Amino acid sequence: MSAKARMSRLGLVAWLAVAAACDTPTITIGPAGYSPTNIVPFRYHWRPGHNIAIYVDRSDEPSGIDLTAAVKSGIAAWTNIARLGDVQMHVVTDVHDADVIFHHYLSTPLVQSDVCPLFSTGAGGQTQFCVTEDSVAVPLEFTDGHASHVKMDVTINSFQLDTVSFFPALVVHEMGHVLGIGSHSFNPSDLMFGRPRRFDPSADDASTLRFVLVRRADVLF
Repeated sequence: MSAKARMSRLGLVAWLAVAAACDTPTITIGPAGYSPTNIVPFRYHWRPGHNIAIYVDRSDEPSGIDLTAAVKSGIAAWTNIARLGDVQMHVVTDVHDADVIFHHYLSTPLVQSDVCPLFSTGAGGQTQFCVTEDSVAVPLEFTDGHASHVKMDVTINSFQLDTVSFFPALVVHEMGHVLGIGSHSFNPSDLMFGRPRRFDPSADDASTLRFVLVRRADVLF
């Protein structure tokens, strides 16, 4: 698979994508099992103690898919491997309360950005956020004109999967990117491998997230 970070005069769109057809390892061994900064070459994570509010947009949801259930499973999976409350996430019912939006590939976007326009790659999963040249995370703007503190937009494309049974794995994988893992693992046994086939973080996934969280971030959300 490929991954890009696009610079403009005003800022940078960082996106973390997982393609359903991605089989090639992209990461060399790092201090916690694999490098936490490869697709996006800087460290980022949420402010310590912040309880990340996630809104799940189920509009245009494909048959046999339950994005809300997958997000809640992801919250439980990542919370279970964190220490001392490092990871806190919850689902909100009002999009205007959200820090992060999860939505399906065919749904109408709820946010946009004039600073660094969002774009679609058609990958199985895609996490996007906007960072300025001064390393400031810029809130994405609601298309309805309301004030926003949404920092990340996550697109899930179940049509790229070999089988719908791996849909929850894809969602939990993208949640790893949301939390600060800006890379993919070299090991197919890891959740953060580019073609996820497990439904919870491996020991190396857990080590990598802990490595990210205890170090100074270049960008804080």
